[in-house]
Amino acid sequence: MGFSISYATTRPLTPSEATQIRAAADELIQGYTWLSCEPVYFGQDLQAGRLSGSSKPNFTPHEDDIASASAEDLPDGTVHEMLDILCELSRRFGVDFECAHDHSEGPAGYIRDGECEEELRDLISAFASVVDFAQDGLDGMGQDFDLEHREDPDDDDEDRGPSIFKFPGR
Repeated sequence: MGFSISYATTRPLTPSEATQIRAAADELIQGYTWLSCEPVYFGQDLQAGRLSGSSKPNFTPHEDDIASASAEDLPDGTVHEMLDILCELSRRFGVDFECAHDHSEGPAGYIRDGECEEELRDLISAFASVVDFAQDGLDGMGQDFDLEHREDPDDDDEDRGPSIFKFPGR
């Protein structure tokens, strides 16, 4: 599933400031597996002088990636850590960030003076819940839920019904 959370400084930066922020971000992302979300990453080009980047939450990591992350014995980098790193960069360098996502019409929220707006943190928490559900919830459903396909195997029509979850009886 392709879905990105984007972030950009709210003011233009000098090339030196951008280089320092990129280096600090590279340092701050160390020590995590980044299985559940791509780490903070800023593109090399300044757009209108602003430093920008994006990270994708990983709703369904591949089993090989899960095994590799487990072997590293490091904490998982999630959308929460991504947000915390942006807050730390804001504090260290006196820059504010505006954040958006693929389906937002304009900024979804801001990080100002190292603090994340409550509405943005709530939104990021909602994304984390979706990732948690996709990674943990569906894996654990096998015992309690059967995925039933609403389709006739003899029917070649492409207009089949969606897959549904069959909830156990009470």
